Amino acid sequence: MQKKRWISLLLCLALMGAALCGCAQTAQQEEPEQTVQTVVETPAPEATEAPEGPAAADGVYIGSANGYHGAVTLNVTVEGGKIADIEIAEQSETAGIGGRALAVLPDRILEAQTVQVDNISGATITTAAFKAAMNAALEQSGDLEAFSQPLPEVEHTEEELEYDVVVVGSGVAGEAAALSAIESGASVLMLEKVSIIGGTTNASGGAVMGTMSPMNEERGDESEELAQWWYERGEEKVSYEQLLFVTKQSGENVKWLMDLGWKPVLGVGGDSIKEWSHRPDDGTGNKLANGGYTVVDTLHNEFERLGGVTMVDTAATELITNEAGDVIGVIAEGKNTTYTIYAKGGVVLATGGFENDPEMLHTYAPYGEGTVALGANVGDTGDAIRMAQAVGAEIVGLGYTMPSWNFIDGVSAVSKIRSEGRALELNGAMERFLDETVTAEKEKWIMTTQEGHVFYVLVDSQQDADVLAQLDEAAANGVAYKGETLADLAAQLGTDGTALEATVARWNEMAAKGVDEDFGNPNIQALGEGPYYICTIHEGNTGSYGGPKVNTEAEVLREDGTAIPGLYAAGECANGEFFYRDYICGGSSLAMGLAFGRTGGANAAARAK
Repeated sequence: MQKKRWISLLLCLALMGAALCGCAQTAQQEEPEQTVQTVVETPAPEATEAPEGPAAADGVYIGSANGYHGAVTLNVTVEGGKIADIEIAEQSETAGIGGRALAVLPDRILEAQTVQVDNISGATITTAAFKAAMNAALEQSGDLEAFSQPLPEVEHTEEELEYDVVVVGSGVAGEAAALSAIESGASVLMLEKVSIIGGTTNASGGAVMGTMSPMNEERGDESEELAQWWYERGEEKVSYEQLLFVTKQSGENVKWLMDLGWKPVLGVGGDSIKEWSHRPDDGTGNKLANGGYTVVDTLHNEFERLGGVTMVDTAATELITNEAGDVIGVIAEGKNTTYTIYAKGGVVLATGGFENDPEMLHTYAPYGEGTVALGANVGDTGDAIRMAQAVGAEIVGLGYTMPSWNFIDGVSAVSKIRSEGRALELNGAMERFLDETVTAEKEKWIMTTQEGHVFYVLVDSQQDADVLAQLDEAAANGVAYKGETLADLAAQLGTDGTALEATVARWNEMAAKGVDEDFGNPNIQALGEGPYYICTIHEGNTGSYGGPKVNTEAEVLREDGTAIPGLYAAGECANGEFFYRDYICGGSSLAMGLAFGRTGGANAAARAK
């Protein structure tokens, strides 16, 4: 019965296809496992006794609540004292995150006949909005209490399972490993810690960097050129061997996806020097925004078609080893079951990063302390590091986190003003540190070379009336600063007014010449008189760098360089030698996850034989 419940849940997920997200933006609270039971009212002891409380009236009731990207509106049908149907009339949640939750929640509630079902971990905000909309609708029926009963407690059980290969994690690396293993003839179990599959890949654009794919093979083999470009962006502190390993098979991995029905469009990725980026097609020949879920669904649908088994809400907590130190399985915790799962060929770790674990950030990526997590998956708490380290793995990393797009407090128009050369971008010392017109890709990388994680944009009052009104409102709300003089502005920031005045004087001096001699801003324009405004730029992270050291067979290595038999790792949890400070460009992580995941899954399957 336990397996049937998991399979039922995953069939719901596989049928989904809606439009970061009710996503990884709040901490998850684990709840007792959902038990599917219908709430049945106890009959009155005598036929003549009046029933207690109001009875729900038949009808269709509308309820709405704000989700992550807008309203979630439901049409809820009540018939004969039961919730008969739940129609999602309106929603704009991200397809790979909130959309996955909305595909599951109606069936959970219809089967349980209570709104008090378990939250969808990984889509907390969307779940909360759905439940609030349900409550708003059911309150109109006259008997909200009847549909608000808690789920009964479930007795904890233990279960033993056996597969050829166990894959831990369901992002791009886990999906690639699972499908590769099952295509190699292995029986495969995929474990996912949260309620929805996809991991951080769900929040990605869905780009896959690659050369010699069906879309760019006419240019010939550019794998060494792509690897060299990645290597230089890693400031030559990363592993060229591993980067070349990825690029050599990148085109074949894109073809693998395309043969399964994935449709990409070719373009430039970030600041890449050639068209190596394969982004999912939105159906019109253009790039689909936030299309990472399409890569996950392409791989997962085929995995399930071939008989693969997936268990969500099930966290692997410990690796099982034999007397020789070989990894032969995992211990995993469901919400009411502890599983001992044996894996004949081994275990592939693809659990994502550790950006949501402050202690691990401090230890392995101290630069990331103080950055704002943006789009990072809630399940990324360093599980691979804990499990692999416990069986003797070496942990590698260069101390940085994956920089995300930065955001400006206050007024969105400031970004345009900055690109037009009418604003200065400053670090905490009130000094310029870049050409304000650079791309966001370059900006976020340059920020990692500075001290601190908070930056500023300075503008004068020579702006359009609507922009000034927005700036004044932002200052009144405490998300921007306004000062009649530069010294006044610096005092509000608690920083050096002399340094700020000197920076502006130098800017105006160069603007008078029409040449930015310091950083090359081609649009430099002098600042006028006050009042002046400063908006804050927050540096973010969307993932981590570091984890178990692996070789190009995706085998996890000990400190002496030997492989731990039966243990493989891929994806963000094993990227410690792929990146230094820069993320490089969108599509790099997915290319690496595909390469090492596919390799690890195939090797584990071969070992099972």
